[in-house]
Amino acid sequence: MSNQGFGKKVKGIVDIVFLMDATASMSSCIEAVKNNINSFIDSICDSTKQDNPVGDWRAKVVGYRNFRTDAIPLMDNPFTDDQAVFNAQLNALKAEGVGDGPRSLLEAIYHVATMGQT
Repeated sequence: MSNQGFGKKVKGIVDIVFLMDATASMSSCIEAVKNNINSFIDSICDSTKQDNPVGDWRAKVVGYRNFRTDAIPLMDNPFTDDQAVFNAQLNALKAEGVGDGPRSLLEAIYHVATMGQT
């Protein structure tokens, strides 16, 4: 089969925001979530993989808790294309907070949706 009519494959450029529940109820599984995110970032950074669709990336971690009861309800970070800096952002996110009250997911989604371009 011929590739006529098809251009050269172009790798994508992506911005990725990992919006994570960082309430105390996540303490039993937050490390597993972080490990999965790290595996994903490792896969898009692997330049030896021919089928990697990502050419250039930036990512950041945003954690949320309860806006009414937690002292720091939203943990936002700057975008980075440095895997070590991203890993530091991810590792700094801890599952903690006051009890198992209502989360501030809608506020966190609104924050991410309205953060603008950088």
